[in-house]
Amino acid sequence: MLFRSLFTCCLEFAAILSKRQDSLSLLKEVGSLFGLIFQIKDDLLEANSTQEALGKSPLSDSKNQKATYLSILGAPEAQKALDGHLDKCKDLISKLDNPAVLESFLVQISQRTA
Repeated sequence: MLFRSLFTCCLEFAAILSKRQDSLSLLKEVGSLFGLIFQIKDDLLEANSTQEALGKSPLSDSKNQKATYLSILGAPEAQKALDGHLDKCKDLISKLDNPAVLESFLVQISQRTA
């Protein structure tokens, strides 16, 4: 939820500051999807990475009994959710006038390894 709010806020501010009110709702939705994608990817990485790669103890969320996409859906369904959010996000970004920066950022958060 935290990442979702942070990404949404950033893109909402960008729309307001650039006086692009016409893109506000679209960017809010993209920000929300960025947050979901980041969180699901984080959950998947935590289950499949080392402490050195992550910079934190693997499975720390599980040890602390935190609800994650992985603990609720399992790895295959979490990956399906990630893929679905990626497709939807790509589609929304393509509707923007200058999508290159957000497309690049989407690639970075979805393909990160730590």
